[in-house]
Amino acid sequence: MQPIGRISKVKSVVLLSGGLDSAVCLAYAKTEGDVRLALTFNYGKGPQKRK
Repeated sequence: MQPIGRISKVKSVVLLSGGLDSAVCLAYAKTEGDVRLALTFNYGKGPQKRK
């Protein structure tokens, strides 16, 4: 495995939580490699709606 600074255009999938950290991670991944898919999903653990 190569160190982070020496990766040459790696194809990747980025999982996003919707927060600032994952947005920064996506931006970094786009500059360092070939992002093929950015994926996010609702797994039901978000804020609850009041009835």
